[in-house]
Amino acid sequence: MSMYMKMKNRMIEKHPDAVDKYAYYVNSIDNITKKERVVGYLYFIKLLLGNNKKRRIRKSEFDDTKRPETQAIINKLLKYDVVSFDVFDTLILRNVEKPIDVFRIVGAKNNISGYEKIRRKAEQQCYKEYGNKTTIDNIYDRISLVNGLNPNSMISEEFNTEMNIIEPNPYMKKIYDAMIENGKTVIIISDMYWPEKYMKRLLNKCGYDNWNKMYVSCDYGASKRSGELYKIVSKGIGNKSKWIHIGDNKQSDIRMAKSKGIDCLYYKNVNDIGREYRHGKYTERSVGESVANAIINNEIHNGITELNSYQQFGYIYGGMLVAGYCNWLNEKAKEKNVDKLLFLARDSYIIHKCYNDFYKEYDCDYVFASRKAVLYLVMDRYPELYIERVIKEHAEEANKSVEAILKQSHMDCLINHLSEVGVNKDDCFNVNNFKYIVQLIYQYKSDILKELEQMQNAAKVYWTSVIGDSKTIALVDVGWRGTISFCLKYFLNDICDIDVDIISFFFASYRDAWNQQEYDEGKMLSYCCSSDFNTSYDSVLKHDLIRTMLVEIMFSSVDDSLIEYNLKRDVECELIYEPSSKDNEPIIKDMHSGIWQYVKTIKHCQDTLGVPLNISGENALLPIYKLKRSRKYILNLFSNYKYSLLAGSFGSDISMKENFKRRGL
Repeated sequence: MSMYMKMKNRMIEKHPDAVDKYAYYVNSIDNITKKERVVGYLYFIKLLLGNNKKRRIRKSEFDDTKRPETQAIINKLLKYDVVSFDVFDTLILRNVEKPIDVFRIVGAKNNISGYEKIRRKAEQQCYKEYGNKTTIDNIYDRISLVNGLNPNSMISEEFNTEMNIIEPNPYMKKIYDAMIENGKTVIIISDMYWPEKYMKRLLNKCGYDNWNKMYVSCDYGASKRSGELYKIVSKGIGNKSKWIHIGDNKQSDIRMAKSKGIDCLYYKNVNDIGREYRHGKYTERSVGESVANAIINNEIHNGITELNSYQQFGYIYGGMLVAGYCNWLNEKAKEKNVDKLLFLARDSYIIHKCYNDFYKEYDCDYVFASRKAVLYLVMDRYPELYIERVIKEHAEEANKSVEAILKQSHMDCLINHLSEVGVNKDDCFNVNNFKYIVQLIYQYKSDILKELEQMQNAAKVYWTSVIGDSKTIALVDVGWRGTISFCLKYFLNDICDIDVDIISFFFASYRDAWNQQEYDEGKMLSYCCSSDFNTSYDSVLKHDLIRTMLVEIMFSSVDDSLIEYNLKRDVECELIYEPSSKDNEPIIKDMHSGIWQYVKTIKHCQDTLGVPLNISGENALLPIYKLKRSRKYILNLFSNYKYSLLAGSFGSDISMKENFKRRGL
């Protein structure tokens, strides 16, 4: 192997993302010049230098990359007689990260493997043969000749796809409309293979009209990149007019325009800004992930967003996760022959809303369950679980009396037996007397079970009504160990004698000694990670900060938490809730609003394009995973957010700031 190849392979091995981005830059230029190659090398060096930089979010994406106010831009442009605009990524935004993703969508819709390669190759060959006169007809004539595809139908397919993925840039729309209203001469200039009749339709769809003149490279046989198109425009304008051009391409819209004496305004491409915030390999993303990321970039980085900081947080970090999860739920429900999806309160509230509003293919309900409420129901079989996951946590917290803990745990019957183990009811319940309380629980278990009989009967009424005639149900939750799931399986199958198969769907889960059977039988499935796949994520999700962000912050409901089922009039189930802090309500509602708006947008794209926009669980979770580097941003945003450290406890709210201090974060 030559030294060059050894160096090249080593570079690819050590810096795959930088190599991919450089290759994309080179391949995007049809006839690369020596100057452009030098620029490319400098770009590659920049990529290498920044390759190991760990991105930390300081404020928010929007605040980190704010653009000037539109009125300031308008005031500047009003000094000119002529204002020209680039089209793509300036006036119009695409809901894909890369223009070539349009070809991937066309290929998917027509079931043509490798279509992106076919389409790009044809375009490159046409530019070599026809230069800047290349039109979409030339490209598809070549595809027809080489690959045997019908040119007319494929042109129509590609144009319809372009129409379906575009939206007006709200930032530029304000500026454009102000220029029209102020009587400026407005010109459209684009390097494109779509002739003017097509470009007009694209612009009209996005609400742009009343421009004075349009110059498209393929119609004039000249391009902005070469500078020749600017010469043609200049002749049409005349020397007396003061002219400024606006665009997103540094070479075509800025450097070449300046070289022709034209004033310029650089509008940085939203995807170029957003790329450092998006995660995963840029050139290897699926179509679904490309659309998912572009939707965020278009909203957050266009220069105008009506989303506040908490809505942005939900939009960026929760939207993709919920959208991908909903698609995955339908896929797995079909695979497992599920009759009904049951979304568990409270953490599944916004997931259920998004599924029910946009993705619903299966009967579904939002049902009320909590770890503490369900553990009451299975005390006869799993007393160790209740002790481990409720009683022990109270002992470690050590902030209530023994009597208070026993009363709120429906173990009043043990109070009269405390003297048997040398414990006083007024003692603080802590790790020192914990073992004595455990001793009493086992000794007087039958008495405790009698106190819980009414609760079991109430829960039976509730869950019988929820399940109805379903033979297979799926419990949908965020995660992690599935305590509610396998406990409900025992309660419904063995105590209530209901013949129903129970499957669990989670964002993430991990094995422990209690859920091994569910794992082994394929009854506990995870979208993002588990102890069986993407294990590096799984280990991090056990970390308090990341779990808190997922469960306690983004996916909590504003509703109170269920603590028990109560039988009313011997036939009705009354749900008893723990009053929760209402301080978080505005924050939660805003985050959920951001998630819902994102899911609405991407589902509309999916329906319009007619292709599934699948997002891998790994890539959906990656943005949240990366946030562990940005604790300052999290603390600034959620400093006063309050949450409960213990399941089913009263008055134990703690602020994020206080918890950070307590845990040394």
